[in-house]
Amino acid sequence: NAEYMGNIDSRRTAASEVTSPMCQTAFLLVTVPDAPSFADYIAVFYGLVPFILIATVVVAFLLTRRLSLLLCFGFIVTTTVINEAILKTAIQGPRPESSCLPGYGMPSGHSVLAIGFVMWFLLELRFHFTWEPKVRLVSAVVAILLCVPVPWSRVQVHDHSPAQALAGSLEGLVFASIWFWLLFRSMVHNEPRHLSHPCIYRLGILNDYTIKTRKESEVLRHIMVAMEPDEGAELSLTVDDEFL
Repeated sequence: NAEYMGNIDSRRTAASEVTSPMCQTAFLLVTVPDAPSFADYIAVFYGLVPFILIATVVVAFLLTRRLSLLLCFGFIVTTTVINEAILKTAIQGPRPESSCLPGYGMPSGHSVLAIGFVMWFLLELRFHFTWEPKVRLVSAVVAILLCVPVPWSRVQVHDHSPAQALAGSLEGLVFASIWFWLLFRSMVHNEPRHLSHPCIYRLGILNDYTIKTRKESEVLRHIMVAMEPDEGAELSLTVDDEFL
């Protein structure tokens, strides 16, 4: 028994020596390494991006009550519940030993949320033509720079293995595509093309979630430029469906 207990103590000592240089503390589900390098600082920041994203969406919705932000929050909640409550529990893949976080690590929830959001956002930019082209381009670049490095950051701070981060990224791509397809399918046959439900208006939500085809957008834009109404004048446009 003494020899057995001695072996256990030696294993615990060896494990603590391996994990202590990395596992100092956890902040908002992100391991903060001891004596972090510059790359570690960058990784910790990107590990906080999903929380910044959630807070931004919630605050923006409370201020504007726009349907598009509510749908974005719905996507975040849906993907989080499926990944954390169902997939991780079913797979039960452990995190790397150097991680300070509890629970399972397969797939990476941060990667699901970040890659899923940027995928859905890019699809929305492709099929929403209410923003100017320059605004869409800048928005796409910012979203990519903020979200795409998140899976790398989870591996860098040893909260997930490369396989877990990759699995989360692929899961996010699939979830985003399905979410967008469901919304697009529910609107594409409506005129005008937007989500319509009595609850949207009863709750005082601004229905800004519309989808226009490229042809519709170009026709309306050219007509607006050609007409150039006087300042203060009201312009009402009616475009024949057959022309579109």
